[in-house]
Order: sequence, then structure tokens, then C-alpha cells
Amino acid sequence: MKLFCIIPVINCLELTKAAIDSIHSPCTIILIDNNSDDGTREWGERMDGQVMTHGKKLKYIRNDVRLSVAASWNQGIKLAFEDAECEYVAVLNNDIILHPKTLEHLMAYMDKTGYLMVTGDNIKDRMSPETMIQMELPVPYTDFDLWPIEGWRSEGPDFSCFLINRETIRIIGWFDEKFEGAYCEDWDYHKRIQTAREHIEKHNDQNIKSSMAHAKRLSTAPYYHFASQTIIRNVELRTAISASHGRNQNYYLEKWGGDHPEVMDGGGNKTPFGRADMDWTDW
Repeated sequence: MKLFCIIPVINCLELTKAAIDSIHSPCTIILIDNNSDDGTREWGERMDGQVMTHGKKLKYIRNDVRLSVAASWNQGIKLAFEDAECEYVAVLNNDIILHPKTLEHLMAYMDKTGYLMVTGDNIKDRMSPETMIQMELPVPYTDFDLWPIEGWRSEGPDFSCFLINRETIRIIGWFDEKFEGAYCEDWDYHKRIQTAREHIEKHNDQNIKSSMAHAKRLSTAPYYHFASQTIIRNVELRTAISASHGRNQNYYLEKWGGDHPEVMDGGGNKTPFGRADMDWTDW
């Protein structure tokens, strides 16, 4: 087993350090620094290659030109897959706190189910991070987590803490870098997983099991997400992020022919990307 964790950041060093401290699984952390100016660069360069607590090792990457969320995720995932022994890639926000067993349980659940994406369970509205950390969580998944999935809403993926593997990228592809800045790249990827499942079932593709094409949230993999801290703590980014949000929503509408719930429930005309002469992997 070899785990890599991808964490893109713009400033917020104290949050980043807390997120990394909460990782209790041996792994390589690829810290994607998108032109931070708050000391993240100095800390990252100092810690680059260092072995930290719980068998973690940091790899620091500096982007002097800031990348979008999708491009940052792709950059980190590609670097992780350069290691032939990489089996799992966890993609994490830097404003989260993990339960000590979260990553261990996500990997065990992916092994059990074969799902192309498994995600943590954000407990922010239910308890404090201090209470969460005290949870024992004796089993990696429950009978509830193994129930058959009925509809995309029961998957409920949390894209601020998700796990993928090489099969995910082979079957679904990379994150769409036409989504600028932040927002909607996660909606798009979830829809592409659903589309892959529909395609596999329709064409009876024997090389891929349609049961793999899910993005399922795991109840025994809790984490606490402070949420929107990059915007809150980087005031100068708010106008640009707001603009990119609007552009991304328009691009999603153009790509899938409707807003997220409508498209996921089967609505939308999927014009122009949804033509019958296009392969689903190109979407």
C-alpha cells in the first residue's frame, strides 16, 4: 500500500499545518502552493523531503502562476502516479481536520467496494472537531455503508476529502481544466462518473463493472471542514473567485444543458457536449 495526499493551497499556512498534523496514515503529502505569500513557501521549502509524524513525508511544489482547483488536483495526481507503487491518492482541502482513522477507512472501503471514488463525511454541522477525534470507529465500514446505492443523491460525495486510484483516471479521466479558479469542477466529475456507469450498462462493457462507477461518502471516515477559508482569509481573491464561479456555472450549463440537480436527475439537453457521436470519456 502506498498513499499520496494532494493538498492545494493559497496562503492559510496555520490551517494547512493543522490539516497535515491530522493525517495519521503513512503517506507522501504533495503540497501544491499556488503563489502563497504568507510564509507557506518558506515553510514548504524547509519541510520539503522531511519525514514528519506518523510516517508522513512532504513534497513541496510551488506554482508562481496560480492554477485552478481542477488544474491543481491534476498536477498533484500526476505527480503521485509517477511513483509506480502509488495505489491511492487522497485529495484534501487545507481547511479540514481528519479523524485519525479516516484515510485508513477510505482505503479499506475502496478495496471492499471497488468504487472509483470514496469520500469522507463532513461532520461540521453535527459535532466539533474535538468531539470527532474522540470517536473510536472500531470498524472501517458498516452494513449501512454497504447497502446498494439508489440514485446519485445517496452517494453524497464530499469533494473536500476524497480518494481515487489509477482506475478512476483511466475510466473517468482528468478533472476538466476549463473550469477556471474554483467551483463546479466537482459537480462535473460526479456527473461524469454517473455518465460512465450509464454508458457501461447501456453498452454491456465487459471490461468495466458498472458497480465501480460510484462516488460514495463513507460514514466511518469523518472529517471537519471549516469551509471557504481561502476566500475568507484572502480578501483580495474574492472578486476573482466570484467571477470564476459565474463563468464555471455558465460552462457547466453549456456542457450539460442544465444546473447540477437537474442534470443529475436526468434533465438537461446536454448540448453541445452530449451528442450521440461523442464517446462519454470525452465529456
